[in-house]
Parts: sequence; structure tokens; C-alpha cells
Amino acid sequence: MTKFSRKILKANLMVGIITAVVYSLIDFGSIQYLKYEIENKNNYQEALILSEIYDSIENLSRHQTESFLLFRKKRNTNSEIIPKELQTVENNLDEVIFQDKYYELVIVERDQYIYYFLFDIEAIKKTEFFSYLSLAFGLSISLIAALLISLKLSGEVVKPLKKLTIAIKKMKDSDDIMAANDESENSKIKELNYLLSSFHQYDSALKNVIKRERSFSAHMSHEFRTPLSVIMGAIELLEQEQEPQSQRNRQLIRRLSNEVNQLRDISEMMLLITRADADINSEITCSEVSLEVLVRGVISSIESQYKNSMGRIDFRVNNNPYTVCWTIALSVMVRNIIQNALTHSEDAHVEVYLTDSYIEVRNQLKQHSELFAEAKGDEFNCGIGLKLCQTLASSQGMRLEIKEVKATELMSVALYFQPELISDD
Repeated sequence: MTKFSRKILKANLMVGIITAVVYSLIDFGSIQYLKYEIENKNNYQEALILSEIYDSIENLSRHQTESFLLFRKKRNTNSEIIPKELQTVENNLDEVIFQDKYYELVIVERDQYIYYFLFDIEAIKKTEFFSYLSLAFGLSISLIAALLISLKLSGEVVKPLKKLTIAIKKMKDSDDIMAANDESENSKIKELNYLLSSFHQYDSALKNVIKRERSFSAHMSHEFRTPLSVIMGAIELLEQEQEPQSQRNRQLIRRLSNEVNQLRDISEMMLLITRADADINSEITCSEVSLEVLVRGVISSIESQYKNSMGRIDFRVNNNPYTVCWTIALSVMVRNIIQNALTHSEDAHVEVYLTDSYIEVRNQLKQHSELFAEAKGDEFNCGIGLKLCQTLASSQGMRLEIKEVKATELMSVALYFQPELISDD
């Protein structure tokens, strides 16, 4: 803050103090007047009534120093010092005002007494004028001080930008960017070395992340096989028991068998994706395949594995296309899509359509399924199976997407092929 702005603030503060002192003196004068009334009348009750009158009349409360009490008399009594023309208005008295160019007379009744107050209009006007003048002066000083402070603050904010502009101009004139920090040519080499080291660290960190992900997928797929095989053997033993089982136990065994088969499929698919990611060419061989034969083989495998306990699968062929792809990956994707549809089907009924551009699987969603709550959204919580299928399809130049969901909660998953990979029969 500059010295001039500090002086302005001090001046503004002095104006405020002077204004407060003036109003204090006005209040002090009104108090002294009341004391004078009390001392002359020697009647505290009347002085209290007089104080209430001052507070209740707007003109008296605002201009106590410019008004004084002329007469006071009791109602319905005559006074020799009060003119008769003033006494004649007592019958209709509430507040009667007589006014001319210089004075104003106010007549007020309080507690059976009639008070006659005289106002000096010229003195009131002068007081109001000086009050407004002092107020305008104080406001103008405040505005000037605020303007100066804002200019000072804006200057402090703009100062770094000005310095930066000057530095940039100097760098442009000297045609040496590093000259701004008084660094030599070696600083450029140091900076390049630092950037190169940062890229190496970033590349090493990425390789470690990829290595950990591959290791997790491979170990997870291998480690899951043994416990899943044990669980599946226990389920088969339960199914072969001679004693008759209740309906509830049979449903539980069927549900356990379905869940174990799904986990086994997920484990196998993760292993396939890991191999594809590692680019093991000896195990990834692309060949031309009939999609109708492939889909029928997958459906037959599912029906034989689950012994028709999963429900009914209807297969419809509009065209029998051939495509060149990784047969194992395509079989895993089709199998996973059909099993997902059977798991979340309301009536255990799935429809499979084959056209020259996509394979589509439709099913009616269960109301208690976790997919039912998401059926009306743009995305589905389709589980890890379909998510892995999407990744595998993308790596094979295909596209897996949820085609449509109608108002009847009909779920449709379609696997699309690239047009250049299609060749009609």
C-alpha cells in the first residue's frame, strides 16, 4: 500500500470520527434540554411525558436542537398566554400543524396535557444540508480510497506478467531460450538426459505391469483347474447316490454344477487370452471354418455337458458363412455367450441366430437376475465372462456388443465379424 493511499484512509477515518462526534453532540444537547425542563418544572413525571413526546414525534426526534416547547396547558382549561385561535382547535385535536415560511407549530396532546412546539425551518434545512454534504463527502472519500486500493492490488497482480513479458522479449532478441536462467549449453544436454531417463523409467514400469498381469492370468487359470476338478468330482458323486434326493437338493446340485462349469470356462478363456497376449504363435493358428458347423458343435457340447438341465437352445441359420479366424478363440466366445444367456434366462430358453455378418443370442432376463436392474441402461453388468469375450473378440478383429434390450427385458448379445473376413457358401 502506497503512502498516498494510507493518507486517504486516514482522512476517511477522521471524517467518520468527526461525523460520530457531531451526532453525539446532538444527542447530548437533547439530553441537556430535557434536564433543563426537569430543573425548571421540578416535576419528573412531566419530564418523562415530555421525553416520550420527543421520541414519538418524527420531527422532534430528528430535530431536537431546532425545536423548543412554547406552551403547555391542561385540556379544557384556558390560559392567558396562549392565543385564543390556538385554543379553539382543542376539540378536534390529534396533531395540528401551523406552518409558514420560517416556522412550524406542532400541537400534541399527551395525558390530558396539550403541548405547543415551535420548529425553526431554516435551521432544520441548514442542518439537513450539512448532514447530506458530510455524507456525500464521506462516500466520495471512501470511493476514492477503494479505487486506489484496487489499482494498487491490480498492479501487484499484473507485475509478474509484465516481468515475464520483458523476459520473453529479451529471450527473443538474444535468440537463446536458456539465456533467461544464465545457463550454458550443457544445461540443454542435461535436460535431454533427464527426459531420456524419465522415458526409460516409464517404459520399465509399464513392462513390469504387463508382466504382473500375464503372470496373474497364467497362474490363476492353472491354479483354478485342480480345485474345480475336485469340486466337479464331488458333485458327480452326489448325483450318483442311490438314495432318492429332495427337489431342493437336486436344484442345489444342478446350480453348483453350472457355477463350476462357468468358472472352468472363465479359467480356460483367461489362459487363452494370456497366450494370445504373449503371442505364442505355435498355439494360435488361424484357419477357415464354417460358422454353422462351429456353432452346432458348441451347442452340442453344452447340451451333453449339462445333460439338458440348463434348458432348451434353438438354433436358426439364415446363411452359412465361412470365416478365417482362430477357431479355439471363436469357440470359447460362442460358448461363453450361450452359457451367459442360459444362466440369466427367465424360462431357460435361448435362441441362437446365425447370419452372414454376426452370431446373435437372445434370452428373456430373469427378474431376480443381477442383469435385470441394469436392463434399461446403456451398459450391462454382464460379468467377467462377457467382458473377457469382448477383449478376445477385439484381438481377433471382431466386435462383441449388446445389440438391443426391449421393454420386455429381452437381452440380445451379438458377435460381429469384419466384412472382409466373410465369404458366402
